[in-house]
Amino acid sequence: MAHSTLAAVRDLAPLIATHADEAERERRLVRPVVDALVNTGVFRLLVPPALGGAGASPLEFCEVIEAVSTVDGSTGWCVMISGCYGHFAGLLPPPAATEIFGDSGAVVSGTFRPNGVARAVAGGY
Repeated sequence: MAHSTLAAVRDLAPLIATHADEAERERRLVRPVVDALVNTGVFRLLVPPALGGAGASPLEFCEVIEAVSTVDGSTGWCVMISGCYGHFAGLLPPPAATEIFGDSGAVVSGTFRPNGVARAVAGGY
């Protein structure tokens, strides 16, 4: 499935290139590019098939990142940042994975920078 995504991403090259300067000025991807990337499934490549993702290998995911980055590095960065979190879908308890990754149009991203303190409370942290 990642190979069809790779082909779809290559087809998006003109769209990504057309909007690269605007994205740079606005400091964010423009909606047509985001929508096109969502529709190709790049953000769900690492999400397990049970949750509607492709279940691609990390290498396949990196090939897609490389293809996007070749056109525009900033867009490739955004694909990498938001797409890599799909890996965690298979590591979460099923209810949490469904809550976070169940919407096929959701783009998930975050940070691993710890900046808080977990405190034990009744029923969790």
